[in-house]
Amino acid sequence: MQRSSAGSVEGKKILLVDDDHVVRGLRATILGNLGHDITEAVSLSDARSLWSPGLFNLVIVDVKQSLSEAIDFCEEIKRVGKQVVAFLTPYTAYVPKGACPDDVIHKEDGPANFVREVQQLLGVA
Repeated sequence: MQRSSAGSVEGKKILLVDDDHVVRGLRATILGNLGHDITEAVSLSDARSLWSPGLFNLVIVDVKQSLSEAIDFCEEIKRVGKQVVAFLTPYTAYVPKGACPDDVIHKEDGPANFVREVQQLLGVA
């Protein structure tokens, strides 16, 4: 599913991966309202079929499904180019130091922090 906001000066392309359609939809709406073009994926396999080198400025992956699969996907992305990848995690999830993502965004920090972190990763903060 793709949501976009045409005519935005700062709009970036984001692939948002989350199996919870309500939460994914809210995050997509928030980022879309900021002018970003959002492509939504319900799973990592869906994300793999949607992703191609250079298509997205940022890939955001909710890792509640499988941290090891998320790291594998991140490493696939990084092998091809300098794609920015962020993981969404609860505080209880452990992402090993030196693991692939450029940033780990904690879900419990709320929507304002989510927006701030994403904007910083995109260089539009």
